Amino acid sequence: METGCPRPPNGVGEGELRRIWQLAGLVGVIRYSRLERTPSPYDGLWSVSLKVDQGSCGSREIEVLIRNGEISHAGDRGFFTAEGRVAERGRIEVSIGAFGMTASADGQLSEGGQGSGVWQFPERGCSGQWLAERRST
Repeated sequence: METGCPRPPNGVGEGELRRIWQLAGLVGVIRYSRLERTPSPYDGLWSVSLKVDQGSCGSREIEVLIRNGEISHAGDRGFFTAEGRVAERGRIEVSIGAFGMTASADGQLSEGGQGSGVWQFPERGCSGQWLAERRST
């Protein structure tokens, strides 16, 4: 009677085949967890100053946290949001949100703890430059 399940190759018992699949799954989990936890030379708490060049938005100072190359907001109890990623050589692209609106920013971080770039807030007609400084690792 055919069950639809593949049959183990000759000389391999069902128990051995099960252990092979378990080992393959474990190797996959270990490789995935290593990818997820790879530290970045840019990891740490960063203070970011948003300066306005155009529009009526106010200048702001926010803190972002970079962990394993992933950018998230730190502070202000959720008033601002930040999401993004730091590329291998410090290039960043990030979205910063407040009040349901989103600004975008891109630029460059250095391993020495400095960074700069530009930002745009199209919904408010604002744009400007940002400067960042790492506060802690």
